[in-house]
Amino acid sequence: MKKHSLTSGIFISIRNNLIVLFGLMLVASFFSSNMVAARWAATSSPPFTMAFWRWFLVALLLLPISYSNLRSNWLHIKSNTKSIFICGLLGMGLCGAPIYIAAHSTKAINIGLIMSVSPIVVFMVTALRNGCKVKIKTIMGLLLGIGGVFAVLTNGQLKSFSLVDNLFLGDIIAIASMFAWSAYTMIQAEILPKLSFIDKITLFSLVGVIITAPFFAYETMALSTSYYSWNNMLFYLFLGVVPGTLAYSGYGLLIHYNGAFRSSLIMYMTPITTGLLAFVFLHEPIGRWYVIGTGLVLTGMAISR
Repeated sequence: MKKHSLTSGIFISIRNNLIVLFGLMLVASFFSSNMVAARWAATSSPPFTMAFWRWFLVALLLLPISYSNLRSNWLHIKSNTKSIFICGLLGMGLCGAPIYIAAHSTKAINIGLIMSVSPIVVFMVTALRNGCKVKIKTIMGLLLGIGGVFAVLTNGQLKSFSLVDNLFLGDIIAIASMFAWSAYTMIQAEILPKLSFIDKITLFSLVGVIITAPFFAYETMALSTSYYSWNNMLFYLFLGVVPGTLAYSGYGLLIHYNGAFRSSLIMYMTPITTGLLAFVFLHEPIGRWYVIGTGLVLTGMAISR
């Protein structure tokens, strides 16, 4: 009987870990699609126009779902206006159009690699703030994840890799976005306790629309109307649905059930999912060290879990 219970317990644990891993990989793929799309459309769509339509469509799709709850909690929302704006600025403003700008001068895989550092930032800040006792397996998982990222970034040639020589403007912009994303991850988990994750994403997306609207208006007046072809409109729809609604709602759901730190581990997945998507759609090559790095990242995630 005890043996049967032990076997069942192991099976359930493995099943639950696989479900969590699948969820993390799926949400990471949604985010990675934004990086690949940014690189793919770097010369065909203006950055703030892409960001505006992304957040506008997210708000449009989620508002019918969250309207009733937002209306009944209006006073709660009103008292947290400043926090909502800051969170929207960090998550939708500084992690929106700047990523599209960065894609002009760096590869999609580079953006994914830089964003994968976010869990380290979240981990360090969370530990310092809460004085948490960190488990050894968590540290080992983080180190393996970092090792996997650098294996891909350096192509296994760490000694000959120079951060200064290999740093482009797009990388610097992506680094700034990574820090903004880290702050968004922590703040988003702590504010508006009466609202669901869908409600929060709706509000933050509305902030994203407000922030990008002036720049979008400038691009609309100053640039060619060819940006509003049927192909581009379908592309904007894709941005609103996949790396917009599905990515941010999925991430909010992960934070709701797993906390900010564990959920931020999806950024470790972005080099993997970005590399695969970039290989398929951008024809960026996958080498031996990409495979090795992927293995290290997945192992690190399993240990940290």
